[in-house]
Amino acid sequence: PTQVGTTNVTLTATNSIGSDNKTLVITINAIPPVITSTLSANATVGANFAYTLTASGSQPITFNATNLPAGLSFSTPNIVGTPSAAGTANINLSATNSAGSDNKTLVLNVSNPPAPVINSATTATATENTLFSYFITATNNPASYNATGLPAGLNINTTSGEISGSPTATGPFSVNLSATNAGGTGNATLNLTVNASVAGAPVINSSLSASASVGSAFSYFITATNTPTSYGASGL
Repeated sequence: PTQVGTTNVTLTATNSIGSDNKTLVITINAIPPVITSTLSANATVGANFAYTLTASGSQPITFNATNLPAGLSFSTPNIVGTPSAAGTANINLSATNSAGSDNKTLVLNVSNPPAPVINSATTATATENTLFSYFITATNNPASYNATGLPAGLNINTTSGEISGSPTATGPFSVNLSATNAGGTGNATLNLTVNASVAGAPVINSSLSASASVGSAFSYFITATNTPTSYGASGL
């Protein structure tokens, strides 16, 4: 049988003399649920977690889960989310149908992740008074970043790990990088060289035509980009 319920079945027995009819009442009972999913699981702080609650027995089965650790939620039949704290949680599981219920405990062990390991480049070059950008990258899902020893003009975004800005001092700098998660902090040193800015050769941008009159005063200014230190004119 595939359906729960009561069915009236008409029985007939016939021979040459006649027949007899009776009614057989068949009652099909539901099978109580039995939770079949594993009753222990492991998760990591800051990492996605998913667990599916399963059970044998007659359908439909209603599932539930309570006493979830912070960061997890239940959306039948799944426990999902990102746990936010280490520890052991005893989660109450239930499966219910028309024939009864089954209750079990899922023991969830939530551990801290390994500390981050910084894997971004350990050398970089910048130019004085010129925009600069560098990202700290690391393994094991850092929650925050930091950098100390930066030259003036540069700042660290502790959420994204970007070092950016326009340095106003030249020279070599040893910048202490860090990346932190619930498991600890990883450190590395960035050897940052800030070179002095060098302007390109001047480009004359004053007008290239002019008019003058014999016997009258004349004046014309040569102008150019990139801060010339001297000017000249020949063939006057």
